[in-house]
Amino acid sequence: MKVSTEYGYLIKALREYPFDKQVEDILLNIRYPVTKGGFDPNWWISPQNVSKIPKVLADMIKIEANPKLLKYRRYHQAITEMISETDPVQWKIIKAVYIHNECNVTEALKRYGFVEKTQGYKTIIRPFFEKLEYKIDEIIAKETFPEES
Repeated sequence: MKVSTEYGYLIKALREYPFDKQVEDILLNIRYPVTKGGFDPNWWISPQNVSKIPKVLADMIKIEANPKLLKYRRYHQAITEMISETDPVQWKIIKAVYIHNECNVTEALKRYGFVEKTQGYKTIIRPFFEKLEYKIDEIIAKETFPEES
C-alpha cells in the first residue's frame, strides 16, 4: 500500500503542525459561539432552565472535553517527540517530500546521499510513520489508563 494512502492522516497532521490556527479557531468558537446564520432570531428569549455554571467554568469544561483539541494536543506531542528523535537528515527528507512537496522520494533520497528508493522506504519513510503512529497510540493509552504510583 502507498505511504500516502496508508498514512494520509499523519501526512495531513505534519503539514498542519503545530496546529496554531486550528486550535485558535476551535477556542474562538467555544468562547464566542455563533449560530449557523450568524444571528439568533430568538436572542431575546431567556430559557427557563439556564445552567448555573459560570461561563468561564463552562468554557473550560468544553475546552478540556473537546475531541478535536484532544486530537491536536496528542498529534502535537507525538510530532514534537518524533522531530527530536529523528535523525536531522531523515527529517529533511520527510519534510521535503511530505510537508513541502518539493520533490518525490527518489529525488529527496538522492539529494541527501541515499541511492536506493526501496531501501529509503524501508529504512526512513515507513519506520518514521510507523513510530509516529505508535507514539500517538501510546499517548492515548497513557491518557486513558494513567499509571498509578
